[in-house]
Amino acid sequence: MTLEKPKHRISPETRRKLLAFKRQRMGYYSSIVLLILIVISMASEVISNSQPLVVRYQGQWFYPIVHTYSDKTFGGIFDTPADYHDPDTKKELSAEGNFAIWPINRWDYKTINPNPGLQHPSPPSSENFLGTDDRGRDLLARLLYGIRISVGFGVAGVLIYTIIGIIIGAIQGYFGGWVDMIIQRVIEIWDSLPYIYMLIILASLFEPGLGILLLLLALFNWTRVQDYVRIDFFKARNLDYVKAAKALGVSDVGIMMRHILPNALTNIIIRLPFAVIGTIEALVSLDYLGFGVQSPTPSIGELFKQAQSHLDAWWLLLFTGGTLLVLTLLVTNIGFTILDTLDPRRNG
Repeated sequence: MTLEKPKHRISPETRRKLLAFKRQRMGYYSSIVLLILIVISMASEVISNSQPLVVRYQGQWFYPIVHTYSDKTFGGIFDTPADYHDPDTKKELSAEGNFAIWPINRWDYKTINPNPGLQHPSPPSSENFLGTDDRGRDLLARLLYGIRISVGFGVAGVLIYTIIGIIIGAIQGYFGGWVDMIIQRVIEIWDSLPYIYMLIILASLFEPGLGILLLLLALFNWTRVQDYVRIDFFKARNLDYVKAAKALGVSDVGIMMRHILPNALTNIIIRLPFAVIGTIEALVSLDYLGFGVQSPTPSIGELFKQAQSHLDAWWLLLFTGGTLLVLTLLVTNIGFTILDTLDPRRNG
């Protein structure tokens, strides 16, 4: 006799919420568009790269996108990595029997357009579809790679400080008493510190990088989650099912993780999209002020700073501002749709 594995099916309540989310077209289609943008950004190396995807040269196949070849490989005289925008290399690859398959955009985020006839920042052209920044780097490439960094940073930052907030809020709400009082007094002092100024001071003390910025943002944002978790745990700790679990000998950690936390997740989930866009905008602000990631790392905030310095370069402000605006609108629409779907006070 063989035992069949139990099938994991979506509960009727979860199915109802998913259908309710889908019925709200603004949030539903925003989530699809955002997912497409993220997928495109994750595939930036294939879509926008200064190296060909595949090269056929003198009867052999080469794959520059995954392997670095020297200038000598393609008829050059140097041992340095091949520059596929060099006129001599282009001539070699376009000779009879040779060819190269390029990405849609032939630039990555750090490659400078070597055209001596261009004055940077240069406007949109057939070479650089959205123009270049003030160092001659392709704007489309920097925005594509920048979206990946910004969204990844926003999601990672929110996950880190959400976990911290859940742990501290759960301890406060579950145990209460002097534990709650001491932690709450510390939090009140911590929250009184000027958030953005403290970030700037601390960022100036360390070499800026995504890891340091994630840590700093987590240190100053976990209280946004802690308060909601604390209240939910405080309400639930005296309910009958919690008392029954205690009577059965379930450990405090087991009660907190298996019985109370799942019921407290709704308040956390409905705030996650707004937290993500807030974290992205914090990164943009720090980059704009010069305390964020350093060049050549693609940065939306740095592009805003360039736009301010080059008011005549309209494409810098238009495309950079448009990118941030689209990201903000998409995530905000998703956030309000999740709020309407999961918050019982709004959907009755």
